[in-house]
Amino acid sequence: MTAYHHDFYRWTQEQAAALTARHFDAVDTAHVAKELELLGEGIALHLEHEVEQLVTELLVWTVTRDVWPRRRLASRIRATRTWIRDLLRASPSLKAAIPALLIERYLELWHTAQSATWVPLATWPEYCPWTPEQVLDADFWPEEMR
Repeated sequence: MTAYHHDFYRWTQEQAAALTARHFDAVDTAHVAKELELLGEGIALHLEHEVEQLVTELLVWTVTRDVWPRRRLASRIRATRTWIRDLLRASPSLKAAIPALLIERYLELWHTAQSATWVPLATWPEYCPWTPEQVLDADFWPEEMR
C-alpha cells in the first residue's frame, strides 16, 4: 500500500520531489493524473459557486432599497467579484464556462433570491437579465426591478 492510501500529504510531497528530480519511474502516474483532474474540477466548482453567489447577490440587490442592507450587499458583491477575478486570472480558460452557467443555473438562483427576500418571483425576469461581462464588471450595478 502506497502513502497515497494512508498519508496523502506525505504522498504529495514524495510525488513532487520525484517529479522535480525527474525520477519519473518513482511517480505514481495513475494517482497523480487523478489528483490533477480533481484539482482542476475543484477550481471549476469554486468558480461556479462564486458566480452563482454573485448572480444571487445581484438579484437581491435589484429589490433591496434600504441603505444599510445595500451597503452590506455591495461589500459582498465586491468581494465575490474579486474572488472571481482572481480565479479567472489563475485559470482564464474557465471564463468560457460562465455564459452556459448563467443560462443553466439562473432559474435555481432566481428561486434562491426569492426565498432570501420573499419578493414574488414575477418581480424578476425568468432569464438572466445581464451578460456575463456585466455580471463580472466591477462597475456594473443593476437597476432596481420593483
